[in-house]
Amino acid sequence: MSAKIIYNFIIILSIIGLIMPIFSFAQVENKNPEVPKTFEETKDYLFSIIKPLPNAMKGVWQEALVVWQKMADFSKGLFDSKIKPWFQGVWQEILGFFGRELEKKELMIQEEIEKEKEEIKKEIPKVGRSIWEKIKGLMNR
Repeated sequence: MSAKIIYNFIIILSIIGLIMPIFSFAQVENKNPEVPKTFEETKDYLFSIIKPLPNAMKGVWQEALVVWQKMADFSKGLFDSKIKPWFQGVWQEILGFFGRELEKKELMIQEEIEKEKEEIKKEIPKVGRSIWEKIKGLMNR
């Protein structure tokens, strides 16, 4: 989509958002309700307002749930079709680069380990003699 189409779409939505609240005033049946004179009238008036609220909230929630589910499905579809393949491509590039580097480092590490093994093999007889000499020295005292 071009930027002009998106811009026009946002302008239209903004205008609709500003005009829609005006229509809610047309739904008022009685603009000047009478003030209840007794406690019973007050109670009946409040119950007439409160009683339909749970069903209304349930209906609104069900509609909102459908909308949210559609949004989630759209987002998941968008992610699976556009974003996920791009990330997979980038991830493969990263793994390829680090894979080559790891192979180089692995060879270097194996060479270092072999060198260390050789040094240890050369030093073990010296260490063994020095320990044996220390033990002999302790026994001769």
